[in-house]
Amino acid sequence: MNAFKFGTIVQTHDLDYERLWNSLNRTDRSIIMQLTRNTNPLQNRSVAASTTFSALKRLQKNGIIIRQSSTYTVEDPFFCSWLMRDRNAV
Repeated sequence: MNAFKFGTIVQTHDLDYERLWNSLNRTDRSIIMQLTRNTNPLQNRSVAASTTFSALKRLQKNGIIIRQSSTYTVEDPFFCSWLMRDRNAV
């Protein structure tokens, strides 16, 4: 898929992604941003491990992230792109 079509899809779903983002709590947002930056949220010592595990489980259950082997990623590449563009994840 070329960059123009990809960007168009992200822009088309801007309000959907904004609603999704606003529905998340602070911990969920933090974990998603860490995943967008390719950072392992389990290595973040500023949040209790139990809180991180609970958030990861909740985000997985809601289909926002997926687990592949021992790593987690944002399931929707368009949402991930939106985060990088609109939430300055990079």
